[in-house]
Parts: sequence; structure tokens; C-alpha cells
Amino acid sequence: MLHLEFQTLPQSQPDLPFRMVDYYIRLKRLYPQSQIHQVLIFLKPSNDIRCHISQYQDAQLTHQFQVIRMWEQDPIPFLKNSGLLPLAALCQTANGRELLETIATELNQIPVETGRAQLMACCDLLAGLRFEKGMIKSIFREEVMQESVTYQDILQKGVQQGLKQGEATVVIRQLQRRFGELPSSVITQIKALPLSQLEALADALLDFRSLTDLAPWLSP
Repeated sequence: MLHLEFQTLPQSQPDLPFRMVDYYIRLKRLYPQSQIHQVLIFLKPSNDIRCHISQYQDAQLTHQFQVIRMWEQDPIPFLKNSGLLPLAALCQTANGRELLETIATELNQIPVETGRAQLMACCDLLAGLRFEKGMIKSIFREEVMQESVTYQDILQKGVQQGLKQGEATVVIRQLQRRFGELPSSVITQIKALPLSQLEALADALLDFRSLTDLAPWLSP
């Protein structure tokens, strides 16, 4: 089992090493026969020493996990895989404009019917973690961006709403995987939860023994 944990910055409460060991224990309890490999992926360039910590340690326990700092990665493997292309914008480069132009060239070779506009929207979003918006817009063709349903949704509702929807989808899928199909009324209630509560629920549901444990989270 592969557990990927994406972080823009290393600041976290509780701290990230503790969270990683906590996630490992919860996953191991749910899937005791599985080998679990954890990868903590930092997206935004930082000199913070916490971006280099790859283990949790106290007097009784040492737990290790892999750490990837995207700004140190070679962009070539990401450029060669269309599904990973948006992550190329976060990779190592001495010339940001040149990297974005290479990404744009690769994007333009992807057929429209296979989701080029959606991939371009993702590239725009991730590149925004690192580069100025003006440079991004000057490279990624604006008319293609306007065609993207994903991009229009981000413009209309904001990144926060996109994060909320994504977190709700993860929670719903995890609950359905464990307890079967959810009633539509429950799905509606989950989608109505604020982002902070969805994030807390995503952690808590790993300890649920039955769907009744969900009830307190949906109470008015």
C-alpha cells in the first residue's frame, strides 16, 4: 500500500513526523496484512529544516518514511508522462520560464479530447505555487484555459471551494470502501461540512467501526 501525503509547507499541528506515524498505525490497523510505504511530498520550495526530516523518534519508537522535495526533482520524467505533467512545474530548474514553455509545448501535443484543457488548468494551479501569475498567463494560452471546466470552476468558486470538494470526495470514497454505498442524504450532509471538519473527519474515519460512528459528525 502506498500512502502519499502532499504538503505545500512544513508547518503543521501536530507536526508532520507525528502525523505520519499516526497515519501508519491507523492504516496498519485497517490493513494488517499490507506492507505500507509512506511518502511525504513537499510542493513549495522552502529552506525549512523540517522539509528534511524523514522519521519520527521518541524514547520508545522510531518510524521512518520517505520525503520528496519537488523542487529538487528532475523534471524530465514528469515531462514524459502526461498524467504527471502538472507536477513538472514544481521541479528543479535554473530557468522558470524555459521550464513552463517546455510544459506548454508538451501540453499542446496532447489531443483536446483526452483532457488537454483540464491538464493545463492543473499546470496553471500548481505553477502558481512557485511562479508569478503574469508569467504563467503569458505562456499558457489563455483561450485554452478558458475552455477548461476545471479552470472556470476554480475562477468561479475559488481554490478553497475546490479543496473542500476534493476532501469531501475522499471522505465519501473511503466511507463507501469500508461500509458500502452511502445514502444520498448522508452524501449531501458530508458535502455540506466545512473544510476544517472534512479534514478532521478524514482522519477520524480510520478509527470508525461502523457507519453509526459517522452520526456525531453530521449532527446539527
